[in-house]
Amino acid sequence: MLTCNEFSNNILQVTFDKQVLKRSVSLSGDVFDPSGTLTGGSRSHTSSILTQLSELCERESALRKQEAALRDLDIQLANMHTQARE
Repeated sequence: MLTCNEFSNNILQVTFDKQVLKRSVSLSGDVFDPSGTLTGGSRSHTSSILTQLSELCERESALRKQEAALRDLDIQLANMHTQARE
């Protein structure tokens, strides 16, 4: 069995080379076997699209609240400027 740092074309070329034909494993756990089976290694650390969409909605909601607060502060500041001129 061969161990490779990461998935690349090199791991495929070595695994399936007719003179080598050895099972190979990447450090992330992907297994390449000359018999044709490929098995996955570690899970991706990225979140699902639904999780990302939920986070986006939460952040957009928080942004809208902050924008409303900023508008209120702008109005207060404008009123203060008007009062200072009087």
